Amino acid sequence: MLADTHPFRRKCRCIHRKFCQKTSANESGDLKIKILNAALQHVDELGWSTEALANGCKENGLSVGSVGMFPGGAGDLVTHFMTTCNEKLDVKLSELAERTSPEERFASSSEERTTEKLAAAIQLRLEMALPYIKAWPQAMAIGAMPPQCIDTIATNAQCMDIIWRNIGDTSSGPEWYTKRAALGLVYTATELHLLTDTSPGHQVTWDFLGGRLRELAMAKRQLNDAGRNGEIAKGLFESTVAAAKVAAEKNAPIIEKK
Repeated sequence: MLADTHPFRRKCRCIHRKFCQKTSANESGDLKIKILNAALQHVDELGWSTEALANGCKENGLSVGSVGMFPGGAGDLVTHFMTTCNEKLDVKLSELAERTSPEERFASSSEERTTEKLAAAIQLRLEMALPYIKAWPQAMAIGAMPPQCIDTIATNAQCMDIIWRNIGDTSSGPEWYTKRAALGLVYTATELHLLTDTSPGHQVTWDFLGGRLRELAMAKRQLNDAGRNGEIAKGLFESTVAAAKVAAEKNAPIIEKK
C-alpha cells in the first residue's frame, strides 16, 4: 500500500526484504515468512529469541540449524513483526478512509479531527502488540541494540509515514520530516507507558496519548512565535522523556545473548 512518491518510502520497502531475499524465485522468501509467522506463536513462552525461531523452523519441516537463514537472529523476528503490523495498519486505515462519509471528510480538515485521527491510528497500531505485551520490553531492548536499531528506526519512521499519509497529510520539505519525527516521539512515549499500564482497557495509556497529541497540536499553532514554540517543544520533549524513563525503570527486559 506504500506509495513510491517519496525517497523515504522507497527505502522503507527494502527493510522487510533484508531477511527475506529470495534465492530460488519466491519459494525461499515465502518459506522465511512462514518460519517467522510460526515463530511468533512461541514468543509468549520463549520470548523474542532464536529458540522461538528454531521452533518455527521445526514446524516447517526444517532442522533447528536453519535459524542460520536469519543472520539477525531474534532481531529479524522483531523486525518482521513490526513491519507486518505496519502493513496491516496501512490496510486498516485505508479501509477506514474509504468508509468515511462526505460529511466526515469535510469535517476532518479541522485540527481537532486530525488529533483524534492521530490518536486512533496510534492506538490501533499499539494494540497489535498487546498479545505480546509481557515480552515486549525484550523486543524493544533487542530493537535498540546496534545494528538492529537501524531497522527499528526505519520501521518506526515507516509507521509514522503510514499514519500521516492516511490522514491526508500533503506536507513537503522540512515539515514532512518534522511531523513524522514529532509523532514518533509521542508514539514511543505512549508505547513505553503501555508497558506498565494495568488499567481497564489500557485507558490510562490512551488518555496519556491524547494529552501528548494535544501538546503537539498546541506547538503547531505557535509556529509563528519561535520563542513560545521552543518552550512548548521543550515541554513536550521533557514530558515524553520523563514518561519513558519511568516506564523503562519499571521494566528490566532480558536481552538475548548471542
